[in-house]
Amino acid sequence: MGQILATRPPTPARGHSPKAAPYIAQLLTDWSSELHDAEHTASNISQAMRLYKGSGLSEESFVARLYEARAITKQRGNISKDAQGNGLPGLKNKMPYYFAVLRDLLGLKDDGHADHTYRGSGAGNG
Repeated sequence: MGQILATRPPTPARGHSPKAAPYIAQLLTDWSSELHDAEHTASNISQAMRLYKGSGLSEESFVARLYEARAITKQRGNISKDAQGNGLPGLKNKMPYYFAVLRDLLGLKDDGHADHTYRGSGAGNG
């Protein structure tokens, strides 16, 4: 009669991003502006969190990959996607390239799931 049934927390719906880790959210907020994609900051954070979840890495290891992808992205000068919004003319939106580099570093496909066919540093060449 006085038995308490254990309940487990509800499973998040598929397709929804996990709750943003504060440090990762702050990095993506800063870098969205730096890489000329500030108007998509919220979706950039969501994308990063899906990749974080899909990577299976600790937050520390994932953050290291975030920094590595940023360094590679900043070295590239031939990105052709123009920045949108109130930016200065001639600025390039580097976030799509940033996420391609990040997925490559994580060994993930575009859908955020493990690829298992690591492409090495090929992202830096595309």
